Amino acid sequence: GERRGTIMQGQNKLKLVTRCRSSAAYEQLTVLEYTAYRLYNEITPLSFRVRPVRVTYRDNGGRRREEVQFNFLIEDIDDLARRNHRTALEVQTREVASTQLDPQQAAFDAMFQYMIGNLDWDMVEGHADEECCHNGKLLAASATSRENVVPVPYDFDYSGFVNAPYATPPAGFRTSNVRQRVYRGYCRYNEQAQAAAELFRSRRERLYAIINGETRLTEGRRNAARSYIEGFFEILDDPQRFQRNVLDDCRH
Repeated sequence: GERRGTIMQGQNKLKLVTRCRSSAAYEQLTVLEYTAYRLYNEITPLSFRVRPVRVTYRDNGGRRREEVQFNFLIEDIDDLARRNHRTALEVQTREVASTQLDPQQAAFDAMFQYMIGNLDWDMVEGHADEECCHNGKLLAASATSRENVVPVPYDFDYSGFVNAPYATPPAGFRTSNVRQRVYRGYCRYNEQAQAAAELFRSRRERLYAIINGETRLTEGRRNAARSYIEGFFEILDDPQRFQRNVLDDCRH
């Protein structure tokens, strides 16, 4: 009853992103991950919306003092699907093939992950003990449709953009540093990747504005975040580097 007439009306369960340690530095990491979601919102509406919240934590046992943290809520997948006139798929790993993905959205997803330096994801696979997909959800026209399936990424704390001290690249990648970008888009969507790059370039100033306007970040964190994204655009602006680092580095 208390939710009726508020933005929380109809929300029974939402994912709350908090931090694992109580320090100002870790709060900055949470703000950076929140910012990453907002950057992808600027690229496509087929993305999770987020809402910042201040959460008060109290220890009922009285062993720890009360603490107020910056956290954020992530949109429910069914709400995301509904506003985009699609249905969230509940499938197991590899039940959807990479050939069944929406070419444009697959390219957007891969280019965004490259921009923020994230390797901790997959569009069609999950770990053995989880449903598809690893740090991603899938949308389609209906529950039984397997055409133009849309990958929707989430969970960016292992990205180079956030640069958390605990983040390491997944096993099997030829890099030891999450700040080093590796393109993981599919080769079959290279044509769409080129179009995606042009879209990202056209949104460059809007992406910078999101970072510059995030006053919860310290000036140092804000400048470092922008500098990291500028490095991405330097690759997109150089045809030879884009060919070598993106198109030629795609996966089959």
